[in-house]
Amino acid sequence: MMTDRFTILLLLAGVIAISSCGCVSREVPLPPEERSAIIAFADPVTDNLMQGFSENNYTLYSRDFSVQMREGLDESVFEENRAMILSKIGPYVSRGDPVVTESGEYLIVRYPGEFVQEKDVEIR
Repeated sequence: MMTDRFTILLLLAGVIAISSCGCVSREVPLPPEERSAIIAFADPVTDNLMQGFSENNYTLYSRDFSVQMREGLDESVFEENRAMILSKIGPYVSRGDPVVTESGEYLIVRYPGEFVQEKDVEIR
């Protein structure tokens, strides 16, 4: 009786584990032509964001935000996040060339970044 329950639970756990594998979205690199178009859009947005961060300028930082993004990340949240980042990894120095991937319906652009106290930071 006890081994039957254990076997059923084990099988159920296996089915759940296998079925959940299909739900996990994998990141796939974009083809070069699509990648170029995304980078042409993302680079200026990222540069505004990081320049605004460096200059403590919320207006520049949030220049490319939607209304919804501005509501979620208002100036007080920006100041708190900026202070926390500066205390942990210091001021922003630079970024490298991005890697663009696709995960489900989302495009992800990752830049290797450098800050004064941390040389290998992912800017996403």
